[in-house]
Amino acid sequence: MTDEMYTTKQAALYLGIAEGDVRLAIREGKLRAWNLPAQRGILVRKTDLLRFREPAGRKSLTRQLPLFAADNYVEPATTASSESNVA
Repeated sequence: MTDEMYTTKQAALYLGIAEGDVRLAIREGKLRAWNLPAQRGILVRKTDLLRFREPAGRKSLTRQLPLFAADNYVEPATTASSESNVA
């Protein structure tokens, strides 16, 4: 059975993400890719892209940086023994 091969640019268009995200996923090992001597660039199988076609799978490929300091804000945990018994 033959499978369609996409370049990283075609794969990005197919998934609706940036080409850099596809290349990052390849570097991180989340996506298999081949470099064929007769062609320039990296090729990715369509069947490997299908698991990222769903929104839940696509989220693991894309990265989002926090735009504001409040995006990283975590409320401090309150402790029940916040009162001190000083005699």
